[in-house]
Amino acid sequence: RDNYGLELGQNLTPEGLYYEGENELGIEIKNDMLIKKYGNIYIEYAEKSKATNYIYVHSGILKDDKSTYFLIGDKDKFWVFRKNRLVEIYHEEEALRKQKKTSERGIQFKVKSTSLGFVYPVKNAEKEALSLDVLVGEIKSNK
Repeated sequence: RDNYGLELGQNLTPEGLYYEGENELGIEIKNDMLIKKYGNIYIEYAEKSKATNYIYVHSGILKDDKSTYFLIGDKDKFWVFRKNRLVEIYHEEEALRKQKKTSERGIQFKVKSTSLGFVYPVKNAEKEALSLDVLVGEIKSNK
């Protein structure tokens, strides 16, 4: 706020979170506490509320809300991506996986008890990340 003159404007109601996104700036924010341990960021695209549920629903980058950006990191460092670019990467990597081809990005798909996603090595993901100045410039130009 002080450096860029922007307020997140968090959505606190379930309806606001579901249809609008986490905040008025269109930034989905994720804390990934395993980045340092594995050197990857985890990009979620589906989830279920309990492990015993049968069906996963779209979430993360595939959630149909008004989020435009995806910010992920830990308390020391974060990366920002255009959500639509992560969706493109997901589809490209899914096609490679179906063809049993190796990912040049080093991406690996993961199935967790309540989440589906892919791990993206930080050293490769950084090539797609936006700087904070670019992010703020895009947000201000879209207002």
